[in-house]
Amino acid sequence: MRKNNDFDISSFIQLNYLSLLIAFLFFTLSSFNSFSQCTILPNAVQGISYTYIQNGGTNASGVAYNPNLNIYYACIAGNSTFPFETFSATGVSLFQTNTGFDFRGLWWNPNTNQVEGTGYSNFGLWTSNLDGSGNALNTGTLIYPGQNQPDAQSCGDYDCEADEMVFYFNGAISRYARSNGAFLGSYPLTGMPVPVGNIDWTSVVYTGCLGNEIGIEDWSAKSILLFNKATGAYSGTSYLPATAATNNGFRFSYANNLAWLYDVSTRTWTSYSIFSGQPSGGGGSVNLGNDTTICFGNTLLIDAANTGANYLWQDGSTNQTFNVTQTGTYIVAVSNGGCYVAHDTIIVNVIGVGGGSSFSLGNDTTLCSGANLLLDATTAGATYVWQDGSTNATFNTTVTGLYFVTINVSGCTAADSITINFAALNPINLGNDTAVCQGQSVLLDATTAGASYLWQDNSSNATFNVLNAGTYSVTVTIGNCTPISDNIIITFNTLPAVALGNDTTLCAGQTVLLDAILAGATYNWQNASSNPTFNVVSAGNYAVTVTDGNGCSNSDNINVTYNNPPVVNLGNDSVLCAGQTLTLNVNTAGATYLWQDASTNYSYTVSSAGTYWVEVTVGPCSNSDTINISFVNPPIVFIGNDTTLCPGQTILLDANTANSTFAWQNNSVNATFALFSAGIYWVDVTAGSCAAVRDSIVVSYINASSVNIGNDTSLCPGQTILLDASQPGASYLWQDGSIDSTFNVTTSGNYHVNVTISICNAGDTISVLYYSLPVVNLGTDTIKCPDDVLVLNAQNNASTYKWHNSTYSSGYQYTTPSISITDSATYSVNVTNVCATTSDTIHVGFKVCDCDIFVPTAFTPNGDEMNDVFQPKFVCDFINYDFRIFNRWGELIFSSTDKTSGWDGTYHGSKENTGVYVWVLIYKYNDGDVGTEGQLKGDVTLLK
Repeated sequence: MRKNNDFDISSFIQLNYLSLLIAFLFFTLSSFNSFSQCTILPNAVQGISYTYIQNGGTNASGVAYNPNLNIYYACIAGNSTFPFETFSATGVSLFQTNTGFDFRGLWWNPNTNQVEGTGYSNFGLWTSNLDGSGNALNTGTLIYPGQNQPDAQSCGDYDCEADEMVFYFNGAISRYARSNGAFLGSYPLTGMPVPVGNIDWTSVVYTGCLGNEIGIEDWSAKSILLFNKATGAYSGTSYLPATAATNNGFRFSYANNLAWLYDVSTRTWTSYSIFSGQPSGGGGSVNLGNDTTICFGNTLLIDAANTGANYLWQDGSTNQTFNVTQTGTYIVAVSNGGCYVAHDTIIVNVIGVGGGSSFSLGNDTTLCSGANLLLDATTAGATYVWQDGSTNATFNTTVTGLYFVTINVSGCTAADSITINFAALNPINLGNDTAVCQGQSVLLDATTAGASYLWQDNSSNATFNVLNAGTYSVTVTIGNCTPISDNIIITFNTLPAVALGNDTTLCAGQTVLLDAILAGATYNWQNASSNPTFNVVSAGNYAVTVTDGNGCSNSDNINVTYNNPPVVNLGNDSVLCAGQTLTLNVNTAGATYLWQDASTNYSYTVSSAGTYWVEVTVGPCSNSDTINISFVNPPIVFIGNDTTLCPGQTILLDANTANSTFAWQNNSVNATFALFSAGIYWVDVTAGSCAAVRDSIVVSYINASSVNIGNDTSLCPGQTILLDASQPGASYLWQDGSIDSTFNVTTSGNYHVNVTISICNAGDTISVLYYSLPVVNLGTDTIKCPDDVLVLNAQNNASTYKWHNSTYSSGYQYTTPSISITDSATYSVNVTNVCATTSDTIHVGFKVCDCDIFVPTAFTPNGDEMNDVFQPKFVCDFINYDFRIFNRWGELIFSSTDKTSGWDGTYHGSKENTGVYVWVLIYKYNDGDVGTEGQLKGDVTLLK
């Protein structure tokens, strides 16, 4: 029940047959009946001892037993590396590791199947991890940190039923929760014998025999005091043998129902039985047989042969049988129903290699040329046969080769072999003197098979890792060969200095030039550019690696952030009234201010005209604004005296005042106002921030009717019109100088009158047009060809046109001054103006002037329904039609007067050959008159 230590175990078993037998019997009986009260042995019985050779440190914290795998754990306390070791029940070292954890208690937790322990001072409770074989590793889980024991030196044990840890301190037992180290209480130990030796800072053990006792070691009196775990009452004392070494309370443990004491001087754990079992149940026996000898490699099965009984062998195993493979004394104790039955012992001697013999030729080796090695297979009572047939116990070697020997001891044979190499050392070459960059390392390698090494610092590895400048040397030795040496000088070049500066913040629009210039260097920036400088124009992380002429590189980076400049707005330029002030305010969180007069407040009061500016700075960013302030006097406003106007007159009221705004009675804002009607007109004029000044005017109009002698008009021949401009109290003047109020019009012309009433004048004009009667002549009747275009034009000084076509049944077909004729018919037109309607008629006829006939030049009468028939194509209306086809000999082979019939390429029912054929077409078509005659000739090619 302790944490893993890094031990190098060389174990042996020291046997006192009688005491060991008794110890096993007591142990057997106590474990066979867990519900019986064990008896405390007045004198503890010494059992098995394990001796360990531990590197660095002699203190021990305890022993833990893993019942699942029948293996033990032991650990070192107060050592710099804190070794932790796993070993078998017979003392064979299985695994070593260094935990780095200073245990002050060790136990096996059956609830979690883990080895656990508490730590010195404030290290808390630790669970060690196990591999698949149960070996304790140098990794684990810290269940909780911090000191849990009542004193830093206290060693405790574990109560698996209550899941508690128990410690001894100042005459009492303290209880702590395993889950979190919380203190659960304590109870005093009573009835303790007086005097006692030294039990301060001692180990406490939770015996587990019957679950009743707690044990305390009195390490100066060499005794173990036992107390009832429920009441704390003294139960008895078990005294240790005089030879027991218990000079330290850190060296007491309880594992596998045995008390374990540690001897610092010999580094040996020894087990003791401190409890007895029940009296013998009587009856039964056990017989393992006579002492015997077996050959190495064979196995002897010994049988305790008591059906239904319980067994306990010398190694703690509980099977009925036991397989023997090594020389030793083997013991079994048998119980039945919780009672002791019998025990027996047998000594087995294993002969041959490994069976107590030291026979071994040793490991393969390399010797220097000229040396020799004496191989020794000496074994008591043995005979020998070497690889060359020789039979001595030894064999002298001087050349490279494989050497082997077979020995025979009383019929048991064994063999061993060894490979020996004889070789001279090759020269060692660490390489040329060299220079590397600061921070790099150089691995020097002097590896030579079978060699040992001595470096300048007395280290002995085959390689040496150089981290600092200096001279390094190594001496290489193989066997008794003459050592060889080499050395090398290694210098370290400093890294190039690179400093981009501290992280910085810029204002929007600013830039910063990062400079990594170093003579003879190359550069690699974050964007793979290679210039010595980098111009930063945006936020980000910028980095550069600089490599100097020695190939050494160094890097630096800088983070650049950008802030926006503060918003500064003094407002628009302003005009103030004389005597007023204006407060400019640019208050901005975290800002400083600088005005045009070097003042630094966030506000500024303006009382005189001028240009004012402020610069606002927040961090690295600044912004500014400017405002022009002018002052004006209150405006003087005059838009004129009240006045009277004539009808139609207007007046422009002008309130123009420099640097002012205007508001008229109708909400217009111009400096002037044009009026067109009588009324009261006013304007408010504001200059800067001065109070508005108002002026007004009353405008009246003379009440006179307007002059209207009528709209422009048209008259027919013989008509007249009387123009009347009469106004009360008025005088008149017409275009011809007449002064009457009326004027009689008889001819076309422009007529004007001017009427005067008081100061007002008015006039009017009228245009009078006399129409003539319409005249129309469409011409004589005519006949046209179809492609001719005939335009009938009735254009006149008329208002409307109505055309009629004799082929159109009702109404008028056209209303335009002219029409285009394409059909034969009688056309008439009525032309109307304001004065009269005139008409005319014409007959237009059309005849066919030409006939378009198309005759193909080839056809293919092959039955595909395409171009199978040869015939003329036309749009004419034939009166006569005669179509004939001749072969090349002039023979008529086809004729037709049916204009819908064509030649199908046959003659008398037979298909004609491919070739050229002549055709003739004689016709007469209807041209709308007497008819037109014609004749066409040509040839056609017949194709297949």
